[in-house]
Parts: sequence; C-alpha cells; structure tokens
Amino acid sequence: MRRDAQAPLFRVWMKREGVRSASLDLATFGTRGRGCTALRDIAPGEVLVSLPRAAAMDLGTLTQVPVPPALASAECWLSLPWFAQLALWVLAEEAKGPASRWAAYIELLPLEGRALDTPYHWPDADLAALRYEPIAEGAAEQRALFRSLHAAVVRSAAGSGLTLDAFACACEAVLSRAFPTAGLAERARGTGDGGGGGGGGGGLLGALASGLATATGDARAPLLDAESHYAMLPAVDSLNHRSGSTGVFSYDTANAILELRTAEAVPAGSQAFLEYGKKGNDELLLLYGFVEPDNPYDEAASAGLSLWLRAAHPPTRALAIDAWEQRLAAIDAAGLSLDGGALSAAGAHPALLRAAAIACGSEGAACAALAAFCRARARELPTRQETRAASGSAARLATVTAFAARRKVTLRAAEAALRRAADALRGRNR
Repeated sequence: MRRDAQAPLFRVWMKREGVRSASLDLATFGTRGRGCTALRDIAPGEVLVSLPRAAAMDLGTLTQVPVPPALASAECWLSLPWFAQLALWVLAEEAKGPASRWAAYIELLPLEGRALDTPYHWPDADLAALRYEPIAEGAAEQRALFRSLHAAVVRSAAGSGLTLDAFACACEAVLSRAFPTAGLAERARGTGDGGGGGGGGGGLLGALASGLATATGDARAPLLDAESHYAMLPAVDSLNHRSGSTGVFSYDTANAILELRTAEAVPAGSQAFLEYGKKGNDELLLLYGFVEPDNPYDEAASAGLSLWLRAAHPPTRALAIDAWEQRLAAIDAAGLSLDGGALSAAGAHPALLRAAAIACGSEGAACAALAAFCRARARELPTRQETRAASGSAARLATVTAFAARRKVTLRAAEAALRRAADALRGRNR
C-alpha cells in the first residue's frame, strides 16, 4: 500500500463540498489500484462517509441537460440509457478541466488513458485464454452497445470530437461506480430495501433506491423518470469491493445527506471495503476487471449445455431427432432454458434443473447429466501454464489464472452437489 498522489487535492475538494470521511484516506493497493485505507481503528457501525447529495453527480436532481450541444444534442442525451447520460455528463465535466466543480473527483475516475482492464479491452487471444465463452460474448455485446450509442451521440452533434474509446471508458467508469438513488425518502422512513452495495443495472452498487423532489425538498420536477435516477457518489465509490463487507446506507431527508456506515471492524492501516452486491466472478470481471479468488457467490453459466447433451452425453445423444426436438420444444413452452442457467457450489439453479429434467426425462437423470457437464467444463478450463503462454500482461495473467482456478472450484463443488442429489433420488426411487 502507498499513499495516493491525488489524495491531498481530493481532501481539499471534500472539505469544500462538505463531504466528511475522517477515518479514511485514499491509497493505492497493488493490482487492485486505488482504494481507501483506515487512518485509525474503525468500529462496526461507524460512519465511513457522509456525503451531501448536492456533492453527487445525480441524474435525479437534474432540471436541465448537463452536456453542451457540441458534445450531444439535448434530444439525443434524453434518449440515451442512464449510464450513457451519466458518462456524457462526466466527459463534459472533464472537458472543463479545473473549472469543473467536480475536477478533483473526475481525476480519480478510470477514464480514457487509465481505464479499467475489463474484457472489453482484451484482444481475442486473451479472451480465448479463458476458455469460457460467456465472457467473450459479454465483451462483444458491450462493444456493440457502446459503438451503437457512440454513433448516435456523434450523429447528434456535428463536428463532435468524441472518440469511441473515450465514450466507452466513461460508460465503464459509470457502470462500475454508479448507485441508484430512487427511493431515498422511502429508505429514510424505513420502507426501502436495506443494505449496501454495488452500482447500476441489477445492482452494480445497488443499494439505495427516488421520490427525489420529496427527499430534497426541491419543488421543481426532475428532468428524468425515477428509473433513470442514478448517481456518482464521490468518496463512497472509492471503496473497493469485497464479498461480505457490507455497509449500511441512511439518508437524512432534512439535510439531504447520505451516510455510509461499516458493518465490520476495520483495523488502522488496512483497506476498508464495501460489498458491491452478491456478484459472481463473471460480473466482476466484465464490469470491474477483477475477480475474487475465494468468491462465495461465483457461478458458472450453463452456456453450451444443449449442444453438449446432444453431442457428448450418451443418454440424450441416443434419442431420436424427433424426440429430442419435442423435449426442446417443451422446455421452450415452459419458459425455461438449458443454455441460460447457472451452476453454483450448491448445484443447479431450480429453473435450470427443471429444464434439464425435461431434456433428460427425469430429475435424477438431469442431476447426473449436469454433474457430468460440470466435470467436462472444469477440464476445459486452462492451467496456469496455458494462460501464461496466451495472456498479454502479468496483471491480466493473474486475473485469468484466478478466474480459471475459482471456476474449477465452483464447478467441482457443483458436480459433487449434483451427484449427491442424483444418488439421493435413486435411493428414493428404489
């Protein structure tokens, strides 16, 4: 760990904006990059960050479009998904340089030139080194989405110099950090969901939730609907993720101040964390560029299961074409999927197990088939020696190696759980 060079300027900014975090400071932690270190022993329940809502870059507080026409037309900006709206706002503030109210905060964000090392940026060889198609597919989907949104933005502003790389990195920064701010008033009254979190889209830091005008006492109508109320929360979003390090958010409606309290003790000199949500390594890698070697929420996608059952699993391979197609049709009619499910240390998710039971003829046969599928997938994952030959950098090698190692643990645990379930079902049917 070393002191972060941006810390003094950010401290000045925090004092000016009324942001309080007396127990934390910015620091750099090896391959995880910037995070927060405890300046003293912190007890459970203590406030980590106190943030006036006015200091946040909050879509829910806007009453006018925050980007200039030279960057994107107002009509275009209003039509974009929330993360692209926030990304353009961040880029507009970055372009102002020191004149931006958020200049010291913008310097901390992983924008172009200091972007997150997510699979979006990986060459095909490094994606192939994972031997896990859902990550490559996820990166391809991100690239297509960012290209499409960027094209729309550039079309809306003649002569715009916005590059795809700058736009994509800003979108990634937002997606990895933004918090939903709908429901702050309800949360303050104790009617909202609890917990701390991890951002946009299904929970990237998803914990808060908007009746914004009511919460802030602002009688003006917000510019955007509640489902678009997401915010960048300076200081709060400097905390790195660790599963199990939960925080508790509260909102003071009278003073429009958000507080984050830790639920665990943090010794002086150690890093303070915040769980971004119950996220498996697929999501962590795609959105944040890292994985947890001991991730308790890790899951393996069942992508390729239908093809494997037909090509490599003897009982289903032996079915006549008509019989197999009838089972696939029944799965589809039930609203289920063989290839869109998930496997975890506990076995198969219920919907996947139901789909597999239709494909295999019974629940017991499905458990046996899924166990064999887990074993096959674990064997396909790369060894450390294989990833070393393919990966382009030491940091990426470590990420790929950690991803494959944890995924093997997950798949082997899933295999064991499914074999136990198959044995139990056989014993019940005797």
